[in-house]
Amino acid sequence: HRLGVPVRHSRGAVRASVVDDEDAVRDAVVLHCVPERLEEQTERLLLVVRGQHDVHELAPGPDGAAPMIRMPDQLESSIQKATDLGAIGLIFPTIRDGHQALEAARYSRFPPFGRRRTGSGQAASVWAGVAGGYQNTFNDNMLVVVMIETLDGIIDADEIANTYGVDVVIQGNNDLSRFSGWSQTDPRYQSLLTVSRNATLHAGKFWGNAGAQYLTGNPLSPDVRLVQN
Repeated sequence: HRLGVPVRHSRGAVRASVVDDEDAVRDAVVLHCVPERLEEQTERLLLVVRGQHDVHELAPGPDGAAPMIRMPDQLESSIQKATDLGAIGLIFPTIRDGHQALEAARYSRFPPFGRRRTGSGQAASVWAGVAGGYQNTFNDNMLVVVMIETLDGIIDADEIANTYGVDVVIQGNNDLSRFSGWSQTDPRYQSLLTVSRNATLHAGKFWGNAGAQYLTGNPLSPDVRLVQN
């Protein structure tokens, strides 16, 4: 699947520029998942996949956009709705421990690597033209991003990053600052990022931050592979 920077979100939808390991620019659109507005989100997702959605005057790229959803939680029912809509990337905020990370990852992919049910949503028709078939290729194309925003999440960074099925670990920088009580310029805050970075890279996963300011000018910037701003 494609991984890159930056990914931006709002409570509607925005375009995101994605850069893969060969520095090729791709596009993604991140929708904020609001369960009571699934009908509207369904229509938006269809337009995004078809390359017809103009968000804040930023249309998807020529090769179509990769739809991602920022989740309200890691419950099976929520993940099922999001994947049935056709999302091929999920962002899970405020992951505090390995159990929450496992819940997020396990329901985001089909067996034998996960526990996602087949469902009856629009996803198969949205991706009907995918070579090899939607279900057969879904596990390889899904991107599971977990966000650490608390001190207990940093403490459990090893367990979170080593969770099977988690692809990317990022920090919710503003909330991590609030929960820790340290500004983002405080050396102690930087040490929290270092703990997360070390755990993530040691687990063989990709690391990033919510804030685009971490793309450059920070000692850890060379290791940032995804940002959400």
